[in-house]
Amino acid sequence: MKVKNLLYLLMALPLAFVACDEPAPEVEQPKDATIEVVVGEATENTIAFTITTENAESAAWLVLEAAEATPTASEVLANGTAVEVNKAVECKAEGLEAETEYKVVAAVKNAKGAALAEATATTLKANDDPNNGDDPNNGDDPNNGDDPNNGDDP
Repeated sequence: MKVKNLLYLLMALPLAFVACDEPAPEVEQPKDATIEVVVGEATENTIAFTITTENAESAAWLVLEAAEATPTASEVLANGTAVEVNKAVECKAEGLEAETEYKVVAAVKNAKGAALAEATATTLKANDDPNNGDDPNNGDDPNNGDDPNNGDDP
């Protein structure tokens, strides 16, 4: 009987070294990728905008006429202009038609998934006066009425 008890004790001894109190370390889950598009200045054939991404592996943008169907994030990433990720990036779409409404569509992705953002802007009318019809000299003669040649004709 003593041998049997000793045998049980020896079999139970390794169980004394097994810890059950320590929790398993937490594995950080990937965060959602985020993207924001903010439209800036528009001219008759350009639109400036800023794309800001976070938690991203890749990002890209497209500019389409506003009436066109919005592409999927996968389509934007495959066919768009790539941008640096995890920061704010200044972009400019050029060669656009005057007086036309456009949408800027941007997409981002990471291991957890993809996200899409869009903003709209309208290009200016062709030959719009940037001074809105105002005389930059406010009607003043830059020479204050003085003849720059002092009356002498060249």
